[in-house]
Amino acid sequence: MLIPPARNTLLLIADGRGEARAAVQEALPSLLHLQDDEHPSIRWAAAGLVRNCGATA
Repeated sequence: MLIPPARNTLLLIADGRGEARAAVQEALPSLLHLQDDEHPSIRWAAAGLVRNCGATA
């Protein structure tokens, strides 16, 4: 099964700076469910998203 590109793209944006990262930080509460995704790479990236944005899950 392929990983939906939108999720990967969003998680990559979180590694960026400026407005894109700020938008991801704002949306973080609605993205926390990605930590339970069926794809290990999405779960790993979601953990990085939480870590990079300074949030706790």
